[in-house]
Amino acid sequence: MSYTLTISELVINPVTVNVPSYVIGNNAALRNGHRYTLTVKAHSNSLESAEYTEEFRTVITRPNPPILQSCTEIVSTSIDLVWQEPLYPNGDVQYYLIDTNGLSAPPQINTSTSVATYKVDPLLEATYYCFNVRTVNDGAENIQVSVTSNQLCCTTKAASSSEPTSVTTNVLSSRNISVSWNYPANPKGDIFGYRLRLRVNDICQVEIIFYCSECPNAQNIPYKDCGANKQRQTIILNKNQINTTISYVVEQLLPYTKYDVWIAAHSAANDGMRHESEVQTISEVPQKPLSVAALVQSSREITVTWSQPIPRPGVTTYHLLPPQIKGDSEQSNMSPLVRTNQAAPGKVTSFLIRRPTNILTTMEVSWAIPSLQERNGIIKEYTISHNVSGTTTVETIAADSEVFQKLYSITPDRHYQVEIYAVNSINQVGEKERKIYYASSKIKRETDTEFSIGTVVGAAVGCLVLGVLVTVILFCLIMKRRRNETSKESRSRHVLDDPHLGDQYEDLGMDNISSYQELGVKENPNVYEQIGRLHTADKHYENMLT
Repeated sequence: MSYTLTISELVINPVTVNVPSYVIGNNAALRNGHRYTLTVKAHSNSLESAEYTEEFRTVITRPNPPILQSCTEIVSTSIDLVWQEPLYPNGDVQYYLIDTNGLSAPPQINTSTSVATYKVDPLLEATYYCFNVRTVNDGAENIQVSVTSNQLCCTTKAASSSEPTSVTTNVLSSRNISVSWNYPANPKGDIFGYRLRLRVNDICQVEIIFYCSECPNAQNIPYKDCGANKQRQTIILNKNQINTTISYVVEQLLPYTKYDVWIAAHSAANDGMRHESEVQTISEVPQKPLSVAALVQSSREITVTWSQPIPRPGVTTYHLLPPQIKGDSEQSNMSPLVRTNQAAPGKVTSFLIRRPTNILTTMEVSWAIPSLQERNGIIKEYTISHNVSGTTTVETIAADSEVFQKLYSITPDRHYQVEIYAVNSINQVGEKERKIYYASSKIKRETDTEFSIGTVVGAAVGCLVLGVLVTVILFCLIMKRRRNETSKESRSRHVLDDPHLGDQYEDLGMDNISSYQELGVKENPNVYEQIGRLHTADKHYENMLT
């Protein structure tokens, strides 16, 4: 029986031994308190066992001290110490202890984390201070603190401006943030510029100089933190801008990255006290992986490799959907699925702000769920902020439907700002949608439900003209009928009233004059004629008897 083994960082190439033990000595890579991984395989009669893996750790001993390197960011009340971590911490470094000697020196400082730079304050102006640092690892209490490091001494500045006031930072997108600030409360001299820096893991990534060349005692402000390969820019200000609120949008940042934002005023005494804040850009939609390749290892195994696009969009995993792997005769089962982390939701849709019909004191806000491609998971709720009450109010609304509506009581003739965004089930904040609405006191006519004055007047005039036309037509018809009746009555009277009519017909030599006389008989005798021709009842009966 034999064994082959490797030990990470110590035994890179497999070593074969005939006994179940192995001794390592005089190896420069061997460190106290360090973790290593052992892998072993057993061999017997041309057979090989499965690989056995185990992690072990060497004995923790007292750590070495760090090496103090420099004093940086020196102002009147603070100094930044920079040191090199110990080459042999002999364990896991937990924190560092900083001892300060000088007038009114602060007590011993515990950094609380394993860092390589630290801001020491409060200190006095124009005062000489000396510093020592010690390492603390995770060993036993009696051996976990190192001896004192080398000593480093520095002097604070005589007069430094206080930090800028009213500093605000806002994340605009995965690549952009905005920063704004005001003039320092205690400038201690003429301020003619500002230095804005963004740092990641104590390394400068962005340095923006704001410089007023026409301000009193103005001097050139050089870059001092970011190298030429980083984002650097100088913005020119005038003497009016230097004393007011300054706003700036920092672009071309990395998504899902935490930045330390430093902003300090600049005077003849160099940079003043800095304001420090922290901001993290949001993640963005992952891009398609690059250089995807698949290598068949056996009838049951395929190795898939790819590279991730730069910059990294955030915490990213991948859906791995391999093809069905076939052996010589049977089809294998599909491998497990890997799911990527959710991205933040997109904007809400159908976002509208309007006033209900003829209601001047109500504002209606409506919106709908983000589009399917931009939901990026399950929408849990919506956050809506507004200034209806005069101050910014934030509300949370449960996502229990796909379309939403909110009514607010408002005062007419004012502007209102409403901002809304979706939040998914893992509390990722979606893209914000903002609108400004002016609540007019005038009632706006809706063409589909109301009519204009011109339309009403036109309709009335049309009805009047139509009525007059109908009246005229009826009047003409009545008059025509009356004329016809009058003409017939005249002809009837002419026949009845002329006694010589029969003689005239006789003179003409007509034998049957009665037939011609009928032409003069009126079809509809008038009332007076009917009265003259009425028979009495007795006469009527007489006629019936005869």
